[in-house]
Amino acid sequence: MMITKEKFLGYNFIVSKDIKQVALSIFEYHNSNEIHLLPIIFTPNVDYIVKLDIAKYHELRERLKQSAFILPDGQPIIWASKLSKGNITNRLAGSDLFSHLYSLVKRNQIPSLFITSGDNVSKFYEKDFPGCHILTLPYIDAEDNNGFKKIADLSVDLIIKHDIKFVFIGISFPKQDKIALGIFDELKASGYENIPILALIGASLEFEAKIKKRAPMIFQKLGLEWFYRFLMEPKRLFKRYFIDSFKFINIVKANKKSEL
Repeated sequence: MMITKEKFLGYNFIVSKDIKQVALSIFEYHNSNEIHLLPIIFTPNVDYIVKLDIAKYHELRERLKQSAFILPDGQPIIWASKLSKGNITNRLAGSDLFSHLYSLVKRNQIPSLFITSGDNVSKFYEKDFPGCHILTLPYIDAEDNNGFKKIADLSVDLIIKHDIKFVFIGISFPKQDKIALGIFDELKASGYENIPILALIGASLEFEAKIKKRAPMIFQKLGLEWFYRFLMEPKRLFKRYFIDSFKFINIVKANKKSEL
């Protein structure tokens, strides 16, 4: 199935009403389809887009814009698209995508690598998906490029040895992004042709393992999953949702000006 995309805020977002079909399309994807794109699943919400607008992340942002699969994982993205008379009408949550894609990968026993941030997460996938490969990361500072290179090296060894088809990276920004791009660059430089899909899925690994709880369905349907998370962790998330996220409005305004 062809994936429909629409460019908005500089990102080529997938446009779909059916997350299951998106998952199936990714499952059946071949890198040769769009050789100019990175085989990366990127699921930005408003917070993600705002962070990538910080000057020190501009290079990272421009590379992530080349991802083959960019999902609009934030209701304000949908609202902003509608106000701009765009066609991005449905939020596609990264956690929903991962749930469907994981089911396909597990059922078909596709060689996969999970890069996690904790033993509890790793133990779940070891038990739930016997035969998968797992890297549990120690703490790495967000600016520790040597640390990211070591993880990329370990990942590349596993990918080549076991012909890994999917790499699910469930850690925080910008760590998961740097690791994914490091893996891609090393495989590309080595001449390895069967580069796997690299999925940047954040907390989705923990949601699937029931280690973290997602918002109730009513919050999800109303586009208020972020508000539920704020209620659970108000001190930690106040700045993100009530200060930093307002910068998104300026990003949308700047995008409109650039289109004139």
